[in-house]
Amino acid sequence: MIARLILLFALITCLSFKISAQPDMVVKGRQYQCPDIAYSSSVAFTEYIQKLQYDSAQKILNYWEGKCGICEPILRARFVLAFVTEQSVDSLIANAESLHFLHYYWYRAEMIKSRDFSRYYYNQSYFGFVPIGQEFDSFTISFFKAAYIKQQPGTTKFLLSEVYSNNSDSLFTIIQADEYKGSSLAKEYYKIVDKYKNKPELNTALLVGIWIPTGRATKLGIHPELGVQLGSKYRKINIDLTIAFKFLRSKTLYNAVRVRSDKSVVLTDKFFGGYMGIDIGYDVWNRRGQEVQALFGAGVDGFDAIDQDTVKKLKAESTWTYNFNFGIGYRYYINNSLYIGLRAKYNIVDYSLRGVIDFTGNPVTLTFCIGGLSNKIKRYGLEALKYKWRR
Repeated sequence: MIARLILLFALITCLSFKISAQPDMVVKGRQYQCPDIAYSSSVAFTEYIQKLQYDSAQKILNYWEGKCGICEPILRARFVLAFVTEQSVDSLIANAESLHFLHYYWYRAEMIKSRDFSRYYYNQSYFGFVPIGQEFDSFTISFFKAAYIKQQPGTTKFLLSEVYSNNSDSLFTIIQADEYKGSSLAKEYYKIVDKYKNKPELNTALLVGIWIPTGRATKLGIHPELGVQLGSKYRKINIDLTIAFKFLRSKTLYNAVRVRSDKSVVLTDKFFGGYMGIDIGYDVWNRRGQEVQALFGAGVDGFDAIDQDTVKKLKAESTWTYNFNFGIGYRYYINNSLYIGLRAKYNIVDYSLRGVIDFTGNPVTLTFCIGGLSNKIKRYGLEALKYKWRR
């Protein structure tokens, strides 16, 4: 029994010594929990900075972070300490977590402006257990307003002062300005942006255009073409499966051979064709929601030339060929996902390969397209970062 009392006394003595070694804490008479520590530490930190007791402010800050872990108010306090001690802030912005904490402050600032603190009461841990709009917030807003006029425009400290003094909108909006591109904040920001930008997107498109034959194939005439694309876009490269159909009868009659039946020659104007292939587009220029692409493709091409003769039991005939094509495309993005575009391609074919017809000519296709790119993770991520994406 005596041994247990001695052990209990020793534990109480050690705990009392540890607490007394910290700068004055305002929560007494109960077990310390993070909500209590966060509030009392933020008040004590404010008082020590105002009294120019920076060593004590550092100690309370270390104790606060040691008990509760890093959070937005602690990062903000570290910025304050770096300002008053004239230290660099770059080391405090060494990872994406710091940048996200900076963005969290925007939500806090919005609540301060609206005087609506309901989000804090529902999720206090998100805001570091520091009450919104009270001592700590009032102090840091005043502190950074005073610091703002002393900083060099375009520097990280100027940007931090602008954000924390509630002079601007979201950090993610203003950080994209040209004057901040060299700052450590911007570098961390664009690392996160690139993480999302480099995710592939599903591409789907509807194609409407015209098929224009050249050479001896001009007798087939110009035909409308409808098609679809399905594929993906990754960085500057589009890879798509394209299926397109061309239709309407030929403008003039032409000779075709029933090569699988009696080898007879038929005068016909039938024409219904298709193309299926893999198309590749590479962005050679893009800016403010516009892209110019170099286009390449390979597939199979052909058209029906003769109908089946059920009376004489003669088979229908079609001509098929390879198709290697190249050209140029243009896209205009209506928003980050939806686009319209134009494509012009030259198609290398040989419609005489199967012997159904004895003429050929490399057609040109002019196509209007409307399509969309989708990747929910990418879209939500970049929208949350307020990145001026394709627009």
